[in-house]
Amino acid sequence: MPRAQNDWTIAHADEALVAAHTRSLLVLSWRTGADVSHVERVAELQRTLVREGKGPLSVLNMFSLESAGGIPDELRTHGRALYEEMSPHYFAQAYVVLGEGFWAAGIRAFLAAFNVLTARRLETKTVARIEDAVTWMSTRPGQAPWMQSAGTDLAADIEDLVVIGHTTSAVA
Repeated sequence: MPRAQNDWTIAHADEALVAAHTRSLLVLSWRTGADVSHVERVAELQRTLVREGKGPLSVLNMFSLESAGGIPDELRTHGRALYEEMSPHYFAQAYVVLGEGFWAAGIRAFLAAFNVLTARRLETKTVARIEDAVTWMSTRPGQAPWMQSAGTDLAADIEDLVVIGHTTSAVA
């Protein structure tokens, strides 16, 4: 690492959330146990990136929720408020719901429906694999040239970052 030749910054890392960014790409990996304080950390990170001129942001949200029950209502409410505040600064947003079966498919369906209801001319996609999200984001018309050419190396970097972040909780 890094294969895609990007300088990654891990802004937050613990068992419930990894928040990392490079250039205009923000990667958020959510796991069971994330709470409102995690959403608040993400909100501050996004505000900082926008202030630093890194927008518009391409945001890749990954969910690996190890237990059934989905996303708590309080977390959804705060996440929705963050989306309303920051979506004018987004270029594109992808949701990756890792896992197979009915439960993961149900979460993907919920996110797709949520995006239809809240869309603000923001291109959004919900998928099952990181590589699919990166491919989709990199092919958006107007996407930054570095991301258009990053390909599978970028997806592999993201997978590595998430594993490292969730296991070491090392913050840069």
